[in-house]
Amino acid sequence: MMDSDFIRGDLSNANSNSSIFVEVATISCNQAGIVLSHSQSSASILFGSSEQTLQGTDLGDCLQLPSGLLFNEYLNLVYEAAKLGAHSKSVMVTLKHSSQEAELVIWYLEQKSKPLHREFLCHLDSRKTTKSYPSSAIAEVSCDERENAGVSPILNDALVLNVIKELQQDYIADYGGHYVYGRALHALLNCTQSEYGFIGEILKKDDGESYLHTHAISNISWDDATREFYKVNAPSGMQFMNNKTLFGVTVTTGEVVIANHPASHPAAGGLPKGHPPLCRYLGVPIYCGERLVGMAGIANAPMEYTQALVDTLTPLMFTLGFLIKSYQNERKRKYADATLELQAQELSLANKSKTEFLASMSHEFRTPLNSIIGFSSKIERYLQGGEIDPERFLTAIDAVSRNSKHLLSFVNDLLELAKVESGQYKIDRHDVDLEILVNECYQRFMSEIEEKNTVVSFQLSRAAIVKTDSFKVSKILSKLLSNAIKYGHGEITLSLKRTELGESQLGFLQSQLSTLHQAYWILQVADNGPGISDEDKDRLFQPYTNMHNSLAKGGTGLGLAICAQYSRLLGGQLMVESSDQGSVFSLALPVE
Repeated sequence: MMDSDFIRGDLSNANSNSSIFVEVATISCNQAGIVLSHSQSSASILFGSSEQTLQGTDLGDCLQLPSGLLFNEYLNLVYEAAKLGAHSKSVMVTLKHSSQEAELVIWYLEQKSKPLHREFLCHLDSRKTTKSYPSSAIAEVSCDERENAGVSPILNDALVLNVIKELQQDYIADYGGHYVYGRALHALLNCTQSEYGFIGEILKKDDGESYLHTHAISNISWDDATREFYKVNAPSGMQFMNNKTLFGVTVTTGEVVIANHPASHPAAGGLPKGHPPLCRYLGVPIYCGERLVGMAGIANAPMEYTQALVDTLTPLMFTLGFLIKSYQNERKRKYADATLELQAQELSLANKSKTEFLASMSHEFRTPLNSIIGFSSKIERYLQGGEIDPERFLTAIDAVSRNSKHLLSFVNDLLELAKVESGQYKIDRHDVDLEILVNECYQRFMSEIEEKNTVVSFQLSRAAIVKTDSFKVSKILSKLLSNAIKYGHGEITLSLKRTELGESQLGFLQSQLSTLHQAYWILQVADNGPGISDEDKDRLFQPYTNMHNSLAKGGTGLGLAICAQYSRLLGGQLMVESSDQGSVFSLALPVE
């Protein structure tokens, strides 16, 4: 991180664009950028059509970030910023389907019930009618050359008022903060004839320490490392933590810093090797009322910086204070709107799923109850002296028993799901040998496997010891194996392997595995069944969803939802990949 005496931002060299918001999309995604839920308008904005399925889509396939930054890499930046206390990060992106610009604001959603999983809330404002101002290059010259250039500052009260008027017009016209801050820095540099500068917001970490988050900053990168740092971080703002610098004085005290001989200033922290010359420096605090909200820094004007210049800039600093506070409030409003929109969409989907589930549940109860009542009546007639046919009598008893067990299993699953969702479930962690657990599970299903003439092959790693809850893992594996027997066409593969993030053989798992852990044990159950459609795959682990007729297959339709909840409680993930050649279910458990 370039925490030097000065950081430079040439937004005049960044060709900032701006436009008016026309459409809004609200999306939640995981740490890999996979869409978990979204508002109704999201598919239309991202794909240009509401007919396409957005659930399960990688947002990185839809959005182009500046400088080729990958979307999941940007999510990591959002997460790191959240750890520092930043509530959100925003960046201008391009919609790949239309090449249209949009402002993307992302919040990290801290979930205490699922601490090992990262989830993000995205607010996307698509834009039209782009507006830009011309760029200008800044020449690299020495301090003596600039001092002898004879260029006089052109700043006066009338010019400052004109800049304020234009910034207010841009804000009212709803040109985004990326444009407004960039234009403000461009004007500040031109008016003072300064070589480079920045405008930033002052935020606080959780421990109360202040730091600088830039909204507009010049590019003073001087080698490959700093150029890469600028390219990755500048579009959405840089965080500078080192307050033992010239700008750090303003960040921590809210005071003006005038340093016409920076190297001899008491707060000077020195310059990194290769850093452009720092001849003069001016740091000005930005207040909104009595609250310090930001600061502006400029450097290398041809004339000395003075208190008179600071006084002339005061109305502009007041305006910037109003803009920073306004954009803070706007981010809060966007977060509230996005949260409400997503909650409304999730409630709508939940209500739809529950309605479908209740309709299915009535069938689940009615069919076995009718069977129980019918066969019970036959048994009652037999016992009241009717002619007893032993074969039919046993058939009736078997039907009553079988349907009663199905109902009991169904009710137990409902209660289990409710218990897990309420967060009342306790995890009993202990050392578990996964190879032994897999073999024990296989032995329990031997009769079903032989009955269906299923061939099971094994690819198991040895010494697979993990600290987890053996009962929960066994329940998940039993459900996956049971489904593979029911829906498969006679071939099943049980595999167990240890894997590291980034390994090429991870395949589809690479984009879905949480980056919170570097290594995982992967338990996989693969079958050669008919596969699962993309639409069904998106809903597979959701409660109140039934992919098949559960009674016909002997299940309740709730098992996979329970398994998904179990996997989260264990700090792992349950994933699926499917085609017309079969399905592969993977349980990932972190290596402690």
